[in-house]
Amino acid sequence: MLRKIALRRRYSYRNQEGPVAAGIYHRIRTSVTRFAGYAALLTTAGLSLSYFTQVKAESEESQSKSEESQSKTGLKIAPVPLNLQGKNVELVGYGSYLVNAVAGCNSCHSPSQTQFLPGGNPYFGQKPTRSNPNVYLGGGHDFGQLIPGTANIVSRNLTPDKTGLPAGGRTYNEFRTILITGVDLDKVHPTCVGGPN
Repeated sequence: MLRKIALRRRYSYRNQEGPVAAGIYHRIRTSVTRFAGYAALLTTAGLSLSYFTQVKAESEESQSKSEESQSKTGLKIAPVPLNLQGKNVELVGYGSYLVNAVAGCNSCHSPSQTQFLPGGNPYFGQKPTRSNPNVYLGGGHDFGQLIPGTANIVSRNLTPDKTGLPAGGRTYNEFRTILITGVDLDKVHPTCVGGPN
């Protein structure tokens, strides 16, 4: 009996969990398992890194081609003449693409009564659609009160000012903030953040 206990102590290993396992075999198995796990982890990380590097390069290339295509499309579909003098033509085209193809900004940022030229109103089945260049993105669409007792929500003028800066002389960063947050930096209208809770 004492010999069995001595052998068990000599050739066994007690895990943290408590069960007794064969010492040397357990240690070898644990080491091999850890080595295989680390090797698999490093291989997976290496393959993932090379894959994502390749995908990112392809993505950047296709995004560049896509933005170039979107810029050309934006220049084609602009419903009003664009002032390109002294401006980045690709950026203007891309902006036109976002405004006219993606977002349809003119629907809200033009007065609904005069948004289209006579004979070009798609809501009356008139084709082709012809936007009124005199009010295009000029703002003035009155949506009424968001919450009773508050000021009316009226769409803002998004046309460039005489210097070519967007929305009444705003810098690019200010204009971007306006578009993303809906804040009125002139403090003329309440910030439009959506319906009440």
